[in-house]
Amino acid sequence: MPIRDMYNVATRTHAAWGIEGYEISKKYYDHNKAVEDKLYEEMRKKGKPIKNSKHITKKGCFLDDEYSCQKNKPGPQKYDVTHKWVTEADIEKGKKRPKDTKRETFIEAIFLE
Repeated sequence: MPIRDMYNVATRTHAAWGIEGYEISKKYYDHNKAVEDKLYEEMRKKGKPIKNSKHITKKGCFLDDEYSCQKNKPGPQKYDVTHKWVTEADIEKGKKRPKDTKRETFIEAIFLE
């Protein structure tokens, strides 16, 4: 087999895979339709309808549904945001430090020495 033919087979530039008369017909597979067919088959076997899994809002507004889901959760101001690794001494030290201190870069510190 010549190198050019080997390259064509490896890169799938043609559907024959290097074999004369060998072709595979393309088949479209819809996953959503397959799931629906499976549900309808189960419904047919049981003889009773199954509940629709798609959620439809009562009033047509998604904010009402979001509010009903989130109303039992506390607001962001209710959470304790104190950090366990920060001590009171560290907080006082931070309050006493003057705010207008000039920070120096590494290069400036070398030049100032």
